[in-house]
Amino acid sequence: MKEINKTELIEILNKRFDNNYLCTGLKSVADYEIADLFLHETEDNYYLIKKRDDFFLADAFINKKNPKLTLLGTIILEYAFKRKKKEFIDIIKSLGFQEIMTRKLMRTSANGENLPFTILNKSFLGEVLCEIKASFDMYYGSIPAETELSKRFNNGEVIGLLDGENLMGFVEFSQTQSSLRIEHIAVCEKYRGLGKSKDLIKSLFGVAKAKNIPFVELFVNANNDIARKLYEKMGFKEDKLETIVFRRD
Repeated sequence: MKEINKTELIEILNKRFDNNYLCTGLKSVADYEIADLFLHETEDNYYLIKKRDDFFLADAFINKKNPKLTLLGTIILEYAFKRKKKEFIDIIKSLGFQEIMTRKLMRTSANGENLPFTILNKSFLGEVLCEIKASFDMYYGSIPAETELSKRFNNGEVIGLLDGENLMGFVEFSQTQSSLRIEHIAVCEKYRGLGKSKDLIKSLFGVAKAKNIPFVELFVNANNDIARKLYEKMGFKEDKLETIVFRRD
């Protein structure tokens, strides 16, 4: 495994246009720039790796004719698609991965009711990271490394609701040309049950309006009916894009 530079990253991402490869992710170069990125290569198979304390997050570029993976340890891999292909799932499973969950993309116009927003400064970094770790699954909650979250703060991509100097809740988000994507949204325990989740989303609508970005989107676990119904009430609708999360130990 080695660190990867931008030129090498672009070369790997171009394999999406090579029919000999199964590419599990749909990320752009900008999506990868938030993280310290590594490359694991096995016999013409390529894996973009983000390291975590006890496991690896991977995006795969798998040679369909000769799928291989020699990286040891727990690996989490997410296969994104608009049209599920059983042959691709079979290839991933042939490498020892098991299906864990399915996520669905939900999207809404950012033209809904919006609230003023507060961009959080880095004095809140530790509190936000602790809340993410407490509220989201270690393996499947896309928990960022501290360096990654720090870059979000530097980019102005963490907004919050404040009660004086106390944090009530926050949204960490990423940005594309057409949408703001919610990476993590959480309400601190003391303020739960007060409608703060809706207020956070309305605040993000305010960010989108200020940036002239038309959509807000997020991924939700397919079996999380409570979250899905909340988002539906806020105008979110399911998109065609889905993902399957796989794990290999």
